[in-house]
Amino acid sequence: MQTREPNNPALTKYAQVAEILCQQHFTTHQTAYEALLNTLTSWTQELSLPRLSHYGLRHDQLDKVIANCRGSSMKTNPIVLIDEEIRQIMLMRL
Repeated sequence: MQTREPNNPALTKYAQVAEILCQQHFTTHQTAYEALLNTLTSWTQELSLPRLSHYGLRHDQLDKVIANCRGSSMKTNPIVLIDEEIRQIMLMRL
């Protein structure tokens, strides 16, 4: 998102969310993004959130999921993700 749409207003909101969730002030947006990602990763681990494979999703099924993921919930994303971005996210959680 930072590379494709560096002026997207959502980036400022992500920095604000980082300050709220991390309970600290950040001097740069980049530092805030990194802290937010670290916090969310930590929560994911602490809560033992299951991976997508836990629900039976396999690597060979990703193309089908990606091809059918453009429903109404995707319309609320602050940036339209390209297929490769969706694939990378899913691979990280597979």
